[in-house]
Amino acid sequence: MNYLKTFKNVSITALSCASVVLVAKNMEQGKATVEIVRPIDISARESLNFGRVILMDSDQGGRVTVNADGTFEHDRTGLVFDLSKGNPRAGTFNLTGDGDTGFNVHLPRTVIQLRQVVVSGTAATLNATIHQLRVGTTTLPVAPGTAFTTGGAAAAAGAAARPAAFKLSGSPTVLSVGAQLMITGKSATGTYAGEYDVTIVHD
Repeated sequence: MNYLKTFKNVSITALSCASVVLVAKNMEQGKATVEIVRPIDISARESLNFGRVILMDSDQGGRVTVNADGTFEHDRTGLVFDLSKGNPRAGTFNLTGDGDTGFNVHLPRTVIQLRQVVVSGTAATLNATIHQLRVGTTTLPVAPGTAFTTGGAAAAAGAAARPAAFKLSGSPTVLSVGAQLMITGKSATGTYAGEYDVTIVHD
């Protein structure tokens, strides 16, 4: 008889403990993650070069185009390329970083001002406009304007980040820049030079 009584007490105590555990089930475990990437390094490789252009007709100018894939052309018979000094070529940059990292390209200015190289006196200027960006086999047009960033307009506050237009695909990955240069029939002869900025933005 005492044995049975003792067994019942143990059973009651066990049920009581189980009841307390169920009531206390108001805790959950959260998770934490982090992704660490190295910054994408950019270094100049080749200068954007419109070549040596002969202005055949002072009454005509024209547009010289150097595409991001390396092809080039002009749109007027008054202009002739002198290829004895080399072909026109796109501007190129080497990009290095963690493989398969997505990124966008930001151009603070799409217009490049080329200034005539002179020893003294007033230097003439020409304006070129960046019109293409290329990584691998992907070529994107550059919209005209003061500044341009691939991937579309800036995301609204709280929205997802802009999609990456490009991805690193090698070491290094090559970014190519194409542009168009306007030459008028009255453009001064001589050598012109200018600079432009390119910023890499992580996805």
